[in-house]
Amino acid sequence: MDTKTSSHSSPNLVKFGGNERLQRVFSLIPHGIVKPVTAAQISQISGIPIRRVYDCIQQLVMKYSIPVGGVRHDNQHGYFIITNEQERRAALLPLQSNAKELTRRASVLARLPLSEA
Repeated sequence: MDTKTSSHSSPNLVKFGGNERLQRVFSLIPHGIVKPVTAAQISQISGIPIRRVYDCIQQLVMKYSIPVGGVRHDNQHGYFIITNEQERRAALLPLQSNAKELTRRASVLARLPLSEA
């Protein structure tokens, strides 16, 4: 992990090389799946544009190894810090489904005939 500490237990313990935007986004993501927070909520609370919120979440996972999961159920949407294997599975399901759909779309797009303009 590329942070000053490996603990995810307190938002104040993890530092992101002085990146206040990352720190702010991280501090707004709850631990556990019970009350996930949406990117729109993070944006509204923090004043960070929603596209930057998505970028921060990507960095938290990919660069800093923070286990941020997302959930998309009927009445539950948003991001959370994964705390157990059940939450990990819940977070992986929409990602794997999305990956399959993107692969399927790319395959169809690659086979479509092109018309001359």
